[in-house]
Amino acid sequence: MLADTSLLVTIINIACNLFIVLMFIILALSTRMKGGAVWLLLIMISIIIPISLSLLNIFLPVNYFLYFFYLRLFVNTLFFPSFWFFAKTQFELSFRVSASSLLHFIPAVISLLIAILYFVPLSAEQIETERLLMMAGTRNIATYFNDILIILQFLGYSTALFFYIRKQKKYLQDNFSNSILSNMKWLIQFYIFFFVAFSLSIPFFTLYPEIEIWFCPIAFVITVAYLLYVALYHSMAPYINQKAVEKYQQLSETNALTNSFSSMSKEQMANICDTVTQYLQNSGAYKDCDFSLAALSHSTGIYNGKISVALNTHLKKNFFEIVNAFRVEETKRLLQTLQENHVIESIAEDCGFRSRSTFFATFKRVEGVTPAQWLKRNSTKRCHVSTFS
Repeated sequence: MLADTSLLVTIINIACNLFIVLMFIILALSTRMKGGAVWLLLIMISIIIPISLSLLNIFLPVNYFLYFFYLRLFVNTLFFPSFWFFAKTQFELSFRVSASSLLHFIPAVISLLIAILYFVPLSAEQIETERLLMMAGTRNIATYFNDILIILQFLGYSTALFFYIRKQKKYLQDNFSNSILSNMKWLIQFYIFFFVAFSLSIPFFTLYPEIEIWFCPIAFVITVAYLLYVALYHSMAPYINQKAVEKYQQLSETNALTNSFSSMSKEQMANICDTVTQYLQNSGAYKDCDFSLAALSHSTGIYNGKISVALNTHLKKNFFEIVNAFRVEETKRLLQTLQENHVIESIAEDCGFRSRSTFFATFKRVEGVTPAQWLKRNSTKRCHVSTFS
């Protein structure tokens, strides 16, 4: 019976690991190693495979089992810190790992030390007994402590990521017309999927710990498959131009030192909003995919902080919404002149939209209908409409 179980678990682990590697190859080839998804998957593989090997080594001789068991307890506490650092690198182009960042890896070190202190005093026979008990799903002090650490990490990092992403969303929408958030939907959706799936799996591992040896590899495959799906479904467009970000940060520092904009009068804010809208209307600057608040500030001679406060207070809209409203209006104008046999997507880039998905999502959010539906309602001309619209 044990031999049959060992063979089944071995087949499941090997098959799942091979499938994960195959999905990594597919993603790497399709993106040419560009975009964050392929690097996130590489990070996950470096963590998943050691865990799978340690689960497999429960069925191997005791001298192999112990070393892989140590590796597993160390590596599986690196999941959440890795996700945190990856999110920081994607949303903050200037992010660098500092000495204080190493504090995130303390739980992994502690978990490893607890395991070593637990097993070192045991004889070979006692370690063999522990191995057999773990095969049956029995926990020991080392695994209990590791489980508690992982649950605490889950609660802490999921909360931190929620507030961090919300803060970054506001920052980007206030300062960039083609928010990096539009290109990072795959990451946000993957994080939501992972944290929801993890929270649902906790009761199963608690009530039925013996399923870990075959359930984990399958769960890893499902998680990686979803990452592959969202990464390929959403655009792999380039991130915000680095120079624009640096320019904005420099202007922000100057504004913080020399200006306070919260006390502007309603008349001042109205004048700024008029200046901004007239500039956008006359210059067509919104057609630039990388158009930013820094660029608008430079062109109008108005501090970016003043522009941001005026738009949010007087018009009740952020920079992202204002610029995309102009893009949608330009889209509607071009739709009326769209030649027969031309697809709607062909005008997206001309209006300043970086990707097809952003184009359709923004248009529907502003107008309440898709471009094809709007064209059908408002144009008497017949044109070829893409089936994807």
